[in-house]
Amino acid sequence: MKAWSQEDQPIEKLLALGSHELSNAELLAIMIQTGLPNKSALAIAKDILANYDNSLTKLAKASPKELMEIDGIGAKKAARIKATLELARRREIEDQGEDVTLIKGSQAAFQLISRRLGDLRHEEFWVIYLNRRHQVISLKKISQGGINATIADVRIIMRYALELSASAAILCHNHPSGNLKPSRADIALTEKIAEAGRIMEVKIADHLILAAGDYYSFLDEGLL
Repeated sequence: MKAWSQEDQPIEKLLALGSHELSNAELLAIMIQTGLPNKSALAIAKDILANYDNSLTKLAKASPKELMEIDGIGAKKAARIKATLELARRREIEDQGEDVTLIKGSQAAFQLISRRLGDLRHEEFWVIYLNRRHQVISLKKISQGGINATIADVRIIMRYALELSASAAILCHNHPSGNLKPSRADIALTEKIAEAGRIMEVKIADHLILAAGDYYSFLDEGLL
């Protein structure tokens, strides 16, 4: 690091000015730590960002294997990058979880669940459980699937509802393909869970499909 030019010394800059003064490339260079004989860590960081259109969202979705295809990134550096980005994601989840306690509509539900599902490359099915005032009681991960599908067990969804004494629930799952449109299977599953909810007196308030930073609401679209 000491051999770099003044502008290429992210650690020294962070200590002197604070982390908020560093660019994305400089922060990434600190994760990388060391460069190549002919390329600094900062240059490698810039290459990584350029490879993902300078988008941290796209970078967060990259697998360690994909990162290791970039010149200068081995297994340890790829692991450090993924670990740091995961910590950032979890910190944001904590912040959002504390801020969003009352669900007044699909946007609030999306805000609460998006950080759990937005960067995933496989499907997951979650449920937001609510009390009578539509305040959040708990978020539960029901299942995890592959790239194209996941299975949600109605019995598990209703069991959690009973254990939590929930009055309502919002179903949530993601489409890694980027397609927001619900499939026939999505619609059939929603109807099945809603019917079970009517029997158990647990209202299915909505079903959100998340994809590409956006969402589809069954309630908003008149499907619930």
